[in-house]
Amino acid sequence: MISALRILHLFGVILWMGGLLTVTTILRIASGKSGTDKSVGYTLARRLLNAAANPGALVAIVLGIALLVAQPKLLHEGWFHAKLFLVLAVLFIHGRLYLRARVLESDPSYPAAGKQFAALHGALSALLLAILFLVLVRPF
Repeated sequence: MISALRILHLFGVILWMGGLLTVTTILRIASGKSGTDKSVGYTLARRLLNAAANPGALVAIVLGIALLVAQPKLLHEGWFHAKLFLVLAVLFIHGRLYLRARVLESDPSYPAAGKQFAALHGALSALLLAILFLVLVRPF
């Protein structure tokens, strides 16, 4: 049972993070375009959030909670506390991206710097790498 939950949790994480990383790339590219190209990029980013990142986050979080209920001893592990903190940071970035994509889709002339989206892409990548390290190595 726990193996199935882990597999589905991991699937949700892949869908979530893959969606967020793709959205940051689309927003970075679209911010440098003009006219219809910019509008299409912003619409695509918001739709990808709704189709991949949001459902992936939901699956990852719900099944993560299910795994925690099945293995409450994790709450006593230091690495797990660090992982939860990093997951909260990913959730914060996800929320900011979602709000930003909605604003940009409704008003493509709203100022958007590609460098900001590139920085968010890097931050998400670093968070994912750190989470993977914590889960796989369990350093403390």
